[in-house]
Amino acid sequence: MKRTVAFLLALLTLLSLCACSAKEESIDPGRAGGLRLSEGDLFPENFLSFDGKTVSFTEFRYYYLNYRDSYLKEDPDHFKKDGANETLKQEILQVLLDVYSVRQLAAEHKVSLSEDERKAVQEQLDQIAELSGGDEAVAAELEKSYMTEGLYRSMMEYAALYKKLFNTLFGEGGAAAFTDEEFLEYYRQHYLAVQQIFIPYAEGENRTSHEKTMAEIKAVQDKLSAGEDFWELVLKYGKDERMGDYPDGYYITEGQAEDVLYETSRALAVGEVSEPTAGETGLYLIRRVEMREVRMLENRDTALFGYTDSYNEWHSGAYDDVFYRLYREKGKDIKVEYSEYWDMVTPESVY
Repeated sequence: MKRTVAFLLALLTLLSLCACSAKEESIDPGRAGGLRLSEGDLFPENFLSFDGKTVSFTEFRYYYLNYRDSYLKEDPDHFKKDGANETLKQEILQVLLDVYSVRQLAAEHKVSLSEDERKAVQEQLDQIAELSGGDEAVAAELEKSYMTEGLYRSMMEYAALYKKLFNTLFGEGGAAAFTDEEFLEYYRQHYLAVQQIFIPYAEGENRTSHEKTMAEIKAVQDKLSAGEDFWELVLKYGKDERMGDYPDGYYITEGQAEDVLYETSRALAVGEVSEPTAGETGLYLIRRVEMREVRMLENRDTALFGYTDSYNEWHSGAYDDVFYRLYREKGKDIKVEYSEYWDMVTPESVY
C-alpha cells in the first residue's frame, strides 16, 4: 500500500497540469471544499471564465492550496507580507491560462485523444485503484492533496493530450520541428565547446581560499605561456577524468555547468584561454574551441528534446522553450472574467 501511495503522489507531482474547458476533453472535476465566508460556506459555481468558458473552482482550489502550503512551509509569515496573496492568485491564474492555451493550440492543430487513448487512461486509473485497495483508498489519498477523482482523471487526460500535441508539433515532420539548418543555427547561438584543465582544491582549501591549488594551476599556466599545447597539458595535469574522452571539448549550454564556469567560457573567443577560475570543487583553466557540425548533429536529440543528467535532474530542450513561447503568446489574447468571489479568496477563506 505504501509503495502504491508513493507512486500515486509522485504522479500527482509530475502532473502539474489541470483541465479547463474544451468540450471533447473536459471532465467534471467534481466539488471539493469551497470558500469560508462570514455569511457561511459556499462553493462558487461561476468563479472564473476564459473566453466565456467556466473554470472550475475545484481546479483553482487544487493549485491555490498546494502553492499556499508550499509558501507557508518555507515561511509561516509569508502571507503577512503586502501583496503576497494577490501574487499567489496571479500565479495560479497563469497556470490555468497556460493549460487553456495548450488546449486551444490542440484544437487548432486538430489534436485530440482517441478512444483507445482515453481507455488507456482509464486502465491506469483502474490499476491504481486496484493496487491501492479500491476507489475509497484512492479518494482518501487524493483528498490529502486537495484533489478529486474527477480532477485527477482530467489531469491524466490533459497530460496525454499535452504529450500528443507536443509530438505533433515537434516530432518527425512536425509543424514546428527544426530543419537541419535551423537546428545548427539554434545550436550555434545557445551552445559552446570547451576544453578544461581542472585542479581540485588542496585539503582544507575552498573557493575563497586556495593558495596551494592556485600555485599548482599557475605552474600549468606558465607551461602554456611557454608554448606547450593546451590539450597535452589537459592530459598530463588535468584531474577531470572524463575530459580526456572529449578532445573536441565539452559541448555545453546555460545550466549545464556552474554559472561562473559557463559565463567565463561564454566570454572567451574561440582559441582563447581563461585565467584560473574558481569553481565549487577546484580551479579551472578553460579554453573555448570551435564546435564541429558532426558533434552538433550527434547532440541533436538532447538539445531539442532535453535529457536527465547523472544527478537525475531534468534539462529542458529547445522544443520545450519553443512550446512554452507558443502557448504563452496565445494566452495573451484570452479574455479573463472574474466573479465577485475572486476578491474573497485568501489563505484562510479557501478550504
